[in-house]
Amino acid sequence: MDTRGKSNVKFRNKVNETLVRHKASFDQLNAALQTILTELQAIRTTQFTQAVPHDINPFAQESSSH
Repeated sequence: MDTRGKSNVKFRNKVNETLVRHKASFDQLNAALQTILTELQAIRTTQFTQAVPHDINPFAQESSSH
């Protein structure tokens, strides 16, 4: 194999190694995002099951005198 062929093989190997690292990083990121999505969906479900009635203002301050 000539020098050019060896250089091409080294380059391809480096590119493939980089792609493998990037894929692993994307897989980790995807797993983290999936976990976050699952947690957000659980929060949404909890909020819907504990919904505040529409006639109660959750932002109104409680006071003993009106």
